Amino acid sequence: MRTIFEQAVNWKQPTVKEVELVMIKAASKLGCDVINLHKNFGVDARTFRRWKENAIDNPDQISSIKYSAFGLLVAIATCNIVDKDGHRIAIGGDIIFTSGKKSLEPVSNELWRLILNNYVYNAQSFVKPNEKIVKFFYGKDSVTGLFRQDVADLLGYSKDHFGRLIMRMNFGTWASLLLCMGVPINQLFDFNRPK
Repeated sequence: MRTIFEQAVNWKQPTVKEVELVMIKAASKLGCDVINLHKNFGVDARTFRRWKENAIDNPDQISSIKYSAFGLLVAIATCNIVDKDGHRIAIGGDIIFTSGKKSLEPVSNELWRLILNNYVYNAQSFVKPNEKIVKFFYGKDSVTGLFRQDVADLLGYSKDHFGRLIMRMNFGTWASLLLCMGVPINQLFDFNRPK
């Protein structure tokens, strides 16, 4: 039986060369150089360098990239860019977190509207949501209808690590949650930033 957690369970850690290739495509879509790609994620450059370290000398080496970060890179790398009135707009993008690469349907539309209206950020405008807001994503009456362990599994985290992330949510995990729920990649990343 297929489950929504199948993607994370069956995910194979990519090689540093595979990560480098996805980064090149993602940087191209965002209109920046790979060296500056990290700025779109709100993390330091060193983290991004480590994910593709030794891609030339040892391309088959397994990358240390996390599933959620790789998922965001894939979504950016696979989206289509169209020009509309002088603005670059991203359409689509594969959601590797869910079965069939389709977003989840919100269980609570009221909570979902609250999140859409107040808590959709890109890395530059990200404000860490408090624990109460993060809890909108798990529990019986949450947006997802999933328990905390299930949300952790969906994003490829252990229950303990995800528990710590709830207390100090970062942009990458928040963006992954929003992407799983169908927030367009264009609202999470700025495709019109100067290089």
